[in-house]
Amino acid sequence: MNKKQKVAIDRVVGYALSVALRVPAKILERVLRRDHAMPPRNPPKTIVVAKYLGIGSIVQATPVLKGLKERYPDARLIFVSLRSNKGLLSRYGFIDDILCVDDSSISKVAISSFRVISDLMRRKVDLFLDLEVHSTYGSLMCLLSCARNRLGFSLGDEDHRAFLYTHLLYLNTSFPIRYCYAQLGQLAGMAPLPPMQTLLCPSISGAEVSKVRERMDAVFDFEHKGIVAINPNASDLRYERRWSRERFAAVAKHFSDQGYALALVGAASEHAYVQGVVEHLGSDAGRVRNVAGMFSLIEFFAFLEQCCLVVTNDSGVMNMALTLPVPMLLLAGPVDPEQYFMPNDYRSYIYHQTYCSPCTHYLDTPPCAGDNVCMQQILADEVIEYSERLIRGEHVVPKRNACFSRGSEVFGVLKNVGKS
Repeated sequence: MNKKQKVAIDRVVGYALSVALRVPAKILERVLRRDHAMPPRNPPKTIVVAKYLGIGSIVQATPVLKGLKERYPDARLIFVSLRSNKGLLSRYGFIDDILCVDDSSISKVAISSFRVISDLMRRKVDLFLDLEVHSTYGSLMCLLSCARNRLGFSLGDEDHRAFLYTHLLYLNTSFPIRYCYAQLGQLAGMAPLPPMQTLLCPSISGAEVSKVRERMDAVFDFEHKGIVAINPNASDLRYERRWSRERFAAVAKHFSDQGYALALVGAASEHAYVQGVVEHLGSDAGRVRNVAGMFSLIEFFAFLEQCCLVVTNDSGVMNMALTLPVPMLLLAGPVDPEQYFMPNDYRSYIYHQTYCSPCTHYLDTPPCAGDNVCMQQILADEVIEYSERLIRGEHVVPKRNACFSRGSEVFGVLKNVGKS
């Protein structure tokens, strides 16, 4: 199932189920008269954290997971997610168990969800933290787990999912998402995160690192100054986050001419799209390699750590690189970079904010209808300048400015019945 199908099912089926369960849930809550003091008066024995979509969001949540385990070391920490995320989650030692939902079809979602719910009910969950924000499915899983205390996020006063939780926290989208997660953790008794808390890299064995290095030596079998990783991809959460392949090709050519090796990265499913950058380069692609799909998820962390620079759109690759001490330049547009990115002495971003940006996480359909004006404002020359400075080890102040118009065009129009 693609993202649009999942959203449609979540809204129709999820809303219907939430309406049907409202009265029984409220009656049961009054009958049980459970203690909902928060932080808990007694240390919880079983804690569940759920995040289904987005490898990046899971990585952003790692400091909170570690903080909860440190606060309640005797509790069993369970993570509920999609089956595709199990490989990543299994590399974090502070997670005790992983329960997975199979989202490959509607029937498999139903069957696997039932199994997860049954397992959670059997374990008698004391504390459930739902990190999903827009998903009614996530809220229903939280309720049906029968957890004593159910913590979640809300974006407004009127939320049809509010009764599904015992504790709701306002999600302030002006704050970095890792600190929103931390607020939920603090509500559960976790200690506050330090101001510059880093994201946590999954454990990688020495054998895996050696395997990645051997493969890199075989692929980049020529003299070079270092490997520059370029990620031209973004998931179907919002394809408009992608900078043009033509401009990525211009950046790749510049660094190729300077003696660097260029790695065009991505998942196996993105290989064909990434190859479009190579095609733009034509005869200038001699030092460029399309490595999309070449590494497993865990191997990819080890690969990124060997690079001298990562240039990327807002994506899972960006979040993965945030766990590593590697220079990185983010090209931002439909997502406010401060929400997920973490600029520091070796990381920076370029963001030309238009009136309709940010739109991701707020609107299902972008106002630009695919004509991502915010990303088009980023020029190849400024990306090259920032990248060179980061490679040299300079501290590069993020570039953030506002672009109010493109000629007489009005940005952000959602409806215009008079337009032909």
